[in-house]
Amino acid sequence: MLLLALSVVCGTLSGSLYPDLFPFSHLRFILVILLYPILVITLRRQTIVVIGLSLLSIFLIGYFLASYKMISNRTISFSVDSEPVFVCNGIVMGEPRRKIWGSTVDIDLRGCKNKWEKKYAVSYGGVRVSTRQKDLSLIDGDHVRFMAKYRDPPDIDNFSYKRYLLVHGIAATGWVYGKVYIEETSSSYFRKYFHDLRRRISYSMPQDIPEERTAIIESLAIGKRDGITSAMRGYFSASGLSHILAISGLHVGLIALMIYLVSKMIFGFSSRLLLSIPLQIVASIIMLPIVWGYVFLTQCSMSSIRAAIMISIFMMGVIIKRRQNLINTLSIAVIIILITMPLSVLDVSFQLSVTAVLGILLLGYPIVQRLNLHFDGRSMSKRVGRNIVSVTAITFSATVFTLPLVAYHFHMVTMLGLISNLIAVPLVSILLVPSIFIASIISLFSAALSYPMWIVSSSLTGLFIGFAKMISTSGGIFVFQYVPSIYEVILIYIGLVLAIFWKRVLLNRGRG
Repeated sequence: MLLLALSVVCGTLSGSLYPDLFPFSHLRFILVILLYPILVITLRRQTIVVIGLSLLSIFLIGYFLASYKMISNRTISFSVDSEPVFVCNGIVMGEPRRKIWGSTVDIDLRGCKNKWEKKYAVSYGGVRVSTRQKDLSLIDGDHVRFMAKYRDPPDIDNFSYKRYLLVHGIAATGWVYGKVYIEETSSSYFRKYFHDLRRRISYSMPQDIPEERTAIIESLAIGKRDGITSAMRGYFSASGLSHILAISGLHVGLIALMIYLVSKMIFGFSSRLLLSIPLQIVASIIMLPIVWGYVFLTQCSMSSIRAAIMISIFMMGVIIKRRQNLINTLSIAVIIILITMPLSVLDVSFQLSVTAVLGILLLGYPIVQRLNLHFDGRSMSKRVGRNIVSVTAITFSATVFTLPLVAYHFHMVTMLGLISNLIAVPLVSILLVPSIFIASIISLFSAALSYPMWIVSSSLTGLFIGFAKMISTSGGIFVFQYVPSIYEVILIYIGLVLAIFWKRVLLNRGRG
C-alpha cells in the first residue's frame, strides 16, 4: 500500500509541475485503465512485472488527474492584463475575507462582457477579486455581478503566489470597480445553515474580549482568519507556532479525540449497550458525523477535509473490527485525497500534515513505547509520566519531520520551535481547543450561558499570544535563514529514514 501511495504522489506531483509534458486526454486515461487488467491477465505469472505495471498505471492515473486539474484551473476565458474592464457575473466560492482596506472574495465566473456590450458571453475560470467593501455579506453559492480589471497573480518574494492560487482553483486576480451586487442568494439550505451557525457563534463572543484574542478564537472556532493581523502572524511564525492558527489535522484530531472519549464515558454507563455493541464502535459512529460537522463549520478548508478523511478511514477500520496497520491507513488516506484532490500534493499544509503523521508513526510511537517501560504502573505519578512522555515524543517527532519542509517553503528555521511546541501544543490540546469548542456548542443554545466559557477561552488565548510574543522577541538569535534545494530536502528525509531503521537492518543482518 505504501508503494501505491508513493506512485500516486509521484504521479500527481509530476502532473502538477509539468502538466503539458503529457497532456490529459480522455482517450489516454481510458487506455491506461483498460490496458492494465489485460496486461495483468496476460502476465499473471510474472509477479515482479505485474507489480511494476500496477505502480506505473497508478503513476499515470495520478499524472493525468493532476495535469487535467492544473490545466483546468489555470484556464480563463479571456486574456488577463491585456483586456479592458469587464462586467462579470459568477458564483461565490467560500466566504469573503476581511482586510484593512476592504475584502477579497473568490468567484467562479459564468459570464463576462465589455462595458458597451449588452449580452454576457459565456465565461469560465476562477478569480480572486478585491474590493473596498468591508461589509461584504456573501455566502458560498451566491450569484453576484461586478465590474473588474484582471491580472496574473504576482509572486510574493520567494513565494509562488500564482501556484498557490492555482492549487485552490484561482486563475487570475482582479480589482473591483464599484460594488459587488447580489443577483441571487444561494439556494443551498446546507450552506445557509452552517453560515448562520458561524454568525451565531461569532456574535455570541463578548465584546469586552480584546480584538487580538477574538481573532485567534474565531480562527479556531469557525475558521475565520481575516482578523489576525500581519504582526500577529509574524509573532507566531517566528516562534514556530503558526500552524496552530489555521484549522488543520491537529485541531480536527483534537475534536475527534475529545468526542470519542466523551462518548465512551457517557455510553459506558449503559450495561445493556455494552453487552450488544462494543463501546469503541459506538464512540466511532457518534464521532464521525460530529467531526465532519466541525469541518463544514470551519468552512471546509482543504487541510481540515484531509484530516477528516484520514480519521474516517481509521475509524471505519474500528467499526468493521479490522486490525489496522497505521502506515497502510495513512497510505490509503493519501491515495484517496490525491485521487479526489490531485493538486493537494502542492499544498504546503498537506505536505506538512503527511510528514508530521509519518514522523509520529516512524519515530514518535517507538520512542513512546520504549520510554513508557520506565513508567509502568497505575499510580498517578506513573500516569502523568506516561502522558508527558507521549506528548513530548509526538511533538518532537512531528517537528523533526516537518522541519526540512518548513525550511524549504518558508526559508526560515526556528531552533526554538521544538521547545515552543512542547509547551504550546499541550496548552492548545488540553485547554484552549476544548474550551473554545465547548463555548461554541453552548453559544448555539444560549449566548448568555456561553459567556463564562468565552472568558476562559479568552484568558487561555491571552497566555498563548503572550507566549508566542515572548518566544519571537527573545529568541531572535535562534532564527536563521536556510533555503535548502529540493534535492537537499529529499536527502534529509532519506537520512532520517535510514537513521530510524539502521538498528533494524543491523539486527536482521545479525540474525542472518
